[in-house]
Amino acid sequence: MDLNLLRALDALLQESSVTRAAERLGTSPAAASRTLARLRRAVGDPLLVRAGQGMVPTPRALELREEVRALLRGCDNVLRPGAGFEAYISSAPSPCSPPTCSRRALPVP
Repeated sequence: MDLNLLRALDALLQESSVTRAAERLGTSPAAASRTLARLRRAVGDPLLVRAGQGMVPTPRALELREEVRALLRGCDNVLRPGAGFEAYISSAPSPCSPPTCSRRALPVP
């Protein structure tokens, strides 16, 4: 499954609006509407339905809301740099500092 669909589903469920979800995703309302159609086919549920001027989530969409958020948090945690990582610059000579390494071993600026 395309993880971008999960991001789109999250935005649609949080915003309850195709237009606002599109703004949040940095895409057009037409593209967000096509994505909602793909999600509807994939899930087998309308997910968001018209109610007056707005849209409301279906019971299935409400069930999925927290699960989708948890999945995205998990993906974000996997893809972010390690917690507590700090670059360390040592003043000690490295095993490959001149003259032990030839110029050919290093990229020439």
